[in-house]
Amino acid sequence: MAVPSTMLALGTKAPEFELPDVVTGLPVGIRDFDGKRALLVMFICRHCPYVRHVRGELARLGRDFAESDLAIVAISSNDPAEYPELAEFFLDQQPPLEAQLIDLADEIAYLAADFDDGLSSGILDLAHVRAHVALFERYYAPMETRYPDAVPERLIDESLKRMLNALTSDLITHTAEGVAEAGVVNLAEVRRADRRLVALSSEMEALRREAKQYLGRHLYESDAVTPEHQRARHIISSLFECWVRDPSLLPANCASALALEGAPRAVADYIAGMTDPFLLTQYRKYETLCGS
Repeated sequence: MAVPSTMLALGTKAPEFELPDVVTGLPVGIRDFDGKRALLVMFICRHCPYVRHVRGELARLGRDFAESDLAIVAISSNDPAEYPELAEFFLDQQPPLEAQLIDLADEIAYLAADFDDGLSSGILDLAHVRAHVALFERYYAPMETRYPDAVPERLIDESLKRMLNALTSDLITHTAEGVAEAGVVNLAEVRRADRRLVALSSEMEALRREAKQYLGRHLYESDAVTPEHQRARHIISSLFECWVRDPSLLPANCASALALEGAPRAVADYIAGMTDPFLLTQYRKYETLCGS
């Protein structure tokens, strides 16, 4: 370590923190884990040889406790200026506007879709959602008042459409204001900006985060979906181990990645790019080999 550690006494209240996710760039804070009984925070560096040595075990740790009441988060303290090998990841710069937009557009789309799936499947209870998700209730209550004889399924559908429209409209308006305020005119200036320019307003972002946290506690970590999580983990792990054990089973266009990065990295990237139907097709194709 470049600096000595500051030790805190056992029982000290964890300080508030909020940092951008290294994948999505969206803010992640300690309040995102309020539904968990405990939070394990790891401070790591990508360039650290010890982290490199145990990163596979860290990933396994995350998988093993994914369905438990223990949340795990790692805070990366990489310094691209001091470690040039990290320069290709542009960790000290903002993503292009297109990438920023894709991140938030996906978040908004999945938010509405997951509420739809959770409510239609019966995993989420309509009354409970209305009482605890202000963003949903903001659009459901007027619909119920306006159409008192409509069935709940229709009200849910229309409310989610309005929620989606509101998030999208807010994103467009606030992003336009942010870009104009920053005065950026080219990609270089976007990358040097002190914050992401594609963003929701503070009010709408707070509502989005509350809704996302609700889904985390009541849908993503629900006992009802645990079997599906376990099946997905089994399928992905089995394919990964099968192809790492015998890379010749991979398609020819993976050859260069295998040569440059090795089997584990190439296989992980190959799986990450699959759609769900293709993943299941591959598992059925190699299922007998996966078990060997």
